[in-house]
Order: sequence, then structure tokens, then C-alpha cells
Amino acid sequence: MRAFNPIAIGTVVAMGLTPIIMRAWARLAPVRQSSAHDRMGYDELKRRNKWLDRSFTVLMFVGLILFSAPLSQLAPFGSTAWLGGAAIGGMVLLPTLAIGCITLPKGRDRFFEFWRYYEKRWGIGIGGLAMVYGPTGILGLVSCAVIIIGHVISTSKCNAD
Repeated sequence: MRAFNPIAIGTVVAMGLTPIIMRAWARLAPVRQSSAHDRMGYDELKRRNKWLDRSFTVLMFVGLILFSAPLSQLAPFGSTAWLGGAAIGGMVLLPTLAIGCITLPKGRDRFFEFWRYYEKRWGIGIGGLAMVYGPTGILGLVSCAVIIIGHVISTSKCNAD
């Protein structure tokens, strides 16, 4: 008898749950009715920010790998939860930092313009995004710190012996 591949099962479950979660999230945190960036109209927002949104999506996967692969070499056995926290946090931290580095030199208005497009594009209000992205980013930072500090402590103990 052939066993089911857990990765394949997880992927199918994630694909099925994602639209349901996104709809629920959008209902809990609807897009603001108006914003200073609405003077542009959605088409203009899209023209100026679509490439940033696509970059954000790509950087989520880069962050997943970048925050987990190198840290997996440092993490002691049994720290899977911390690696998971670092990977999930990386999916938020890397793209958000990149968006900030690209837009903030052009002013705060440009930064908030992107987030207005992002909330309209995905149908989730900025408050809902902050409610999820904020704690997720903090989880990523804490997880990275725990892994790195744990590695430093364990290697210093080995060197002392």
C-alpha cells in the first residue's frame, strides 16, 4: 500500500483553505472607504504599484527560504518551532523591508500609496494587514534571535570543554 505524501496533502489543504481564510480576513478587516491616495484612482495606483506588489509576493518566498535555510544550520535539534517562526516571519519581514527601502526615499506619501494599492488589491484593510503582519514579523525576529543566541551559547559551551 502506498503512503500519502504529507507535502502534497499539505499543499492541497493550503490551496483549499487560502481563499476561505482570505475572504474571512477581508470581512474582519474591510478596506477603508477613502484615502488620500484615492485621488489617483485604482488604475493609476495599479500602474504605479503593480510591480511592487509582484515583487512583494516573490520576496515572500525568498524570505521563507532566506530566513530558514541558513538558520537550520545553526539551530540545535528539536528547534523546529523556532525555524518555522523564522521562516514565516521572513515571509513578512523581507518584502516589507524591501518596500520600505524602495518607497520611503521618495517620501512617506509614496510608502502609504503602495499600502493603499495593496489593501485595495487584496481586499483587506490596512488595519487587518497590520494586525497579522506586525505579530508575524515580531515572531520572525524573536525566532531568529532565539536560534542565533542558542547557537552562540551551545558553541561557547563546546569550546569551553
